Amino acid sequence: MPASFLKASLDDDIQVQVGFLMCDLGATVGAFLGKTVKSIEKAASGYRLADSERKLLRYRIGEFLGEQPGSLLAVRSSGLEEDGATQSLAGNHRSVLGLRDIEGVIAAIEDVFRSWFEAPAVLSRIRRGDYSSVPRLALFVQRMVMPIIAGVAFSQSHASNGLPRVRLSFVEGVADQLVAGVIEGITVDTEDMETEVAVDGVIAKVIDEIREIHALEGHDVEVEWAVDSDRVYVLQCRYVTAGFDDSAYRSTPFLATVPLYVGSLSVDFPLGDVALIYASYEVKRGEARRLARSLGLRTGEGIVVAYNTAGLQDVDLYCSIADFVESCSSSECVIDFGENIRQVISPKQDLFAALSERVAGVVSGELGSAIVREYIRGDAGVITTQIETGVLVEVSADGLMALNRGTSGATQVLLDGSGITNLGELAPDVIIVLERFRSALLSMTVAMAKQHGTTTLEWVVECGELYFADYSVPTTADQAAVSSGTTMSVGVCSGPILDLRDRDELLARLSIGPAVSIDQALNVTDHDPIAELLDEIAAADEKPIVRTRFPYAVLSVFFDQVSGFVFDQGSTLCHLAILLREARIPAAVTGEPLGDHVVIADGKVVST
Repeated sequence: MPASFLKASLDDDIQVQVGFLMCDLGATVGAFLGKTVKSIEKAASGYRLADSERKLLRYRIGEFLGEQPGSLLAVRSSGLEEDGATQSLAGNHRSVLGLRDIEGVIAAIEDVFRSWFEAPAVLSRIRRGDYSSVPRLALFVQRMVMPIIAGVAFSQSHASNGLPRVRLSFVEGVADQLVAGVIEGITVDTEDMETEVAVDGVIAKVIDEIREIHALEGHDVEVEWAVDSDRVYVLQCRYVTAGFDDSAYRSTPFLATVPLYVGSLSVDFPLGDVALIYASYEVKRGEARRLARSLGLRTGEGIVVAYNTAGLQDVDLYCSIADFVESCSSSECVIDFGENIRQVISPKQDLFAALSERVAGVVSGELGSAIVREYIRGDAGVITTQIETGVLVEVSADGLMALNRGTSGATQVLLDGSGITNLGELAPDVIIVLERFRSALLSMTVAMAKQHGTTTLEWVVECGELYFADYSVPTTADQAAVSSGTTMSVGVCSGPILDLRDRDELLARLSIGPAVSIDQALNVTDHDPIAELLDEIAAADEKPIVRTRFPYAVLSVFFDQVSGFVFDQGSTLCHLAILLREARIPAAVTGEPLGDHVVIADGKVVST
């Protein structure tokens, strides 16, 4: 059934409602995601096939069933966005299996079509920037295979024996739970054929089929397959949109968390869709938050999470998130899932549901990622800035958001070394908080002004505590310069920029000479300019991120002394790139201007 056939039964009212809600998602950058998606689902819940379409379907399905009486049918999606070279939307639309009668098939067709409007599919589309409200979902009805075993297989072009590598997982019976990530199944990899099941004749036949499909398609493929007593059936075939390796397509439970703003993220933490957001937070707020904490000020808790469905359901793994929720003094949290789904405010007791809903929208088997922060509404909002006579403080009982957006009046007071003056109409409890934290607040405001110039700091007063929230520099709306570079070597790192582009001639000359090869740098460290650079780097308080025009091979001598590299240009297959990936050192290619301090997160480069 083509998309046009199914769309013809969609009421105008539904189309208008969904169009408005999708526009709202785009305009609010997903800030009201949960509520809006539920509204989209509700709007589409009334979808029913028109009488004329039902009449035609009854006739055609009756013909189909009549050819093999007693056989079961399945209804599957065939979306126009599915199975592309860069995105698959695998598992985002519903399939209905085991259907026996005509009316059941018609109901299943309506059910599968409605899944285009449900959370997994909507989330997958908007995370790619697609806010269209026009359904592009076709369907097909097929006879259902009653398999002995069924599963999923991936091919990879390069393998040690010259044949495409095949990795497959399978279970007895149908594989719906396997592809949903609920159960693990049995895994076989042609690069490791030591298990008994690997030599089973049926599995060998499946592997042969996958390799034939790989050769026919001319690229890496993901195949859903089934085997009954007679043959191997190919149920679905799609591109492998992201090359699989030991960390991808995880079928075992996975959940990892790390505190936000403490600079402790490991180089290989799987940031996924929140890489750029994490880098921006770390550059823009990380140093300021660490300063606030060193002065005894609160900043609100935050964590970075990478997980799959099975990880969320593992009690031992989920305890790290549960501990975070328990540590939050506030009742709400704010969640970032990616650049198109940000600042989703959720009651903290609903965090599990929010994470579960989100991971349902990622490619089957891959990890979801999120940044979760404590959301502190506060009893009052505070803004501070340094002036000639001390620190000017503005306070609003309507909260920080109202103060920022100009929807509230403010009371001004002055802080200096001797105390608080011009108290105006401040509530007594706010005066107590300001006096309690006066020294730290003064130190923080003065330190930030010294570092950034004219600076405004944002604070929240809640339950007798003062929380540092954020800061801004009025002369530049945002001090974070963002560059989405090309990933040369994945990973996360941060550090001050060491710009070596003025040594271009030296680095190029040493790299093309006989002193450097792919596996060694002979006596290049004895070369005076290189030795001086090594000493300079070693003496630094923090490992730098080196910037050069190209990924010169000689730079391998700095691997132990630096945290990462940024190049203006360069091949991701050059010698240094190979070494960087082997050494797990983050590196990116971008020609954009960068500031003094940089965060690299899987090719995303953010600096101040």
